[in-house]
Amino acid sequence: MSLSNEDMELFKLIDLATNGNTNAKWEIILKFNDLIVNTSTINRQHDEDCHYYVETAVFNSIEKFTTLRKIKKLKKF
Repeated sequence: MSLSNEDMELFKLIDLATNGNTNAKWEIILKFNDLIVNTSTINRQHDEDCHYYVETAVFNSIEKFTTLRKIKKLKKF
């Protein structure tokens, strides 16, 4: 399986973020901002409270990501 440079960059960010790097967490949030905005749209209007909720939930959950750790243990990364 071949990974693109963009995938490798994201994996590196996730690796940093899961180890507590706050800047990496914010970079992940920014990478997925369009998705967060789309998810925060209710009745075709952007809802700031929903946006903040989704952003905060993602930010606080990043350190709980375990898949990358499992891949690293298998030495596939």
